[in-house]
Amino acid sequence: MVPDVRSIPRPPAYILASSHYRYWSADKLYNHQTAPNPQPLMGILSIRSSRKFYRNAGLDLDSGDHRVISSMVLEAADLDTAPDQVFYFISAAPRFGKLLLKTESSWNELSAGQNFTQEQVEQNRLWYHHRASNTGFRGHDSFRFILSDVDSESLTQSFLISIRTVDRG
Repeated sequence: MVPDVRSIPRPPAYILASSHYRYWSADKLYNHQTAPNPQPLMGILSIRSSRKFYRNAGLDLDSGDHRVISSMVLEAADLDTAPDQVFYFISAAPRFGKLLLKTESSWNELSAGQNFTQEQVEQNRLWYHHRASNTGFRGHDSFRFILSDVDSESLTQSFLISIRTVDRG
């Protein structure tokens, strides 16, 4: 018969400042942590938790306008990944405007299936342009994306764009 075994997580007090911690196991008959010459049922595991930061504040603009999407409103940071390796994969483009990426010589419209990086956001190269044909439009637009680095990806996220009607008379 297999003894009743339980895992006891014991993170140290500095766990919030550390990216690793260990745990040990014990059963009702034998405490593997304090016994002489312990023979643990489980080895020590280190768990790596990269510290991530994420900001998705959305954007406000007037109908027919364009505005930069800066790192003040859209930012993803991972301490072990460079900004040029943090990707936003677009799963749905805006419906009432265009998502534009500035290159050295031109503007490229981004659509579903394309991507941009956090580095490009930090360089103020990502813009939203509300279509002039929708002048007078009041409401919301958005684009959806999956955030990814070399090791993992997020669930689908939405970036909300609020559009105000402006009387230009």
